[in-house]
Amino acid sequence: MVQINKIDEFAVGQVWTCVGRAEDPDPRLVIGRMERLGELGVVAHVQIMGVKVYTPTALTGYSHYIGHAPFALDALRRSIKDVVGETTVEALTDFETGYQAWKRADDGGVWDVPVSEMLAIIESVLRKH
Repeated sequence: MVQINKIDEFAVGQVWTCVGRAEDPDPRLVIGRMERLGELGVVAHVQIMGVKVYTPTALTGYSHYIGHAPFALDALRRSIKDVVGETTVEALTDFETGYQAWKRADDGGVWDVPVSEMLAIIESVLRKH
């Protein structure tokens, strides 16, 4: 694993608007970390905010952010619209906890679909339980 601060149009700390779903039409994502992982290539670890994902354990029944999600760069490119700001990784709620859980799962997989599709998949799984 090699950490990367910037590659192509992406940099750690960037805030992007991205393509959402009807339930969450204007999500934003923040790039919290990027790393090169062997055969997987460069992985961007992001936090996604401004979403409405059914979550039976949440107080309101919905989560409004995804604390950590690893994406292949191609999937990220199919998701993003515009850079709208910058922030620090320390400002991201639950990001580091999610990243560490992902690492403990032996690099627990990488999303290779756009953000909108990932949100639909997560919600579909949660609705079945």
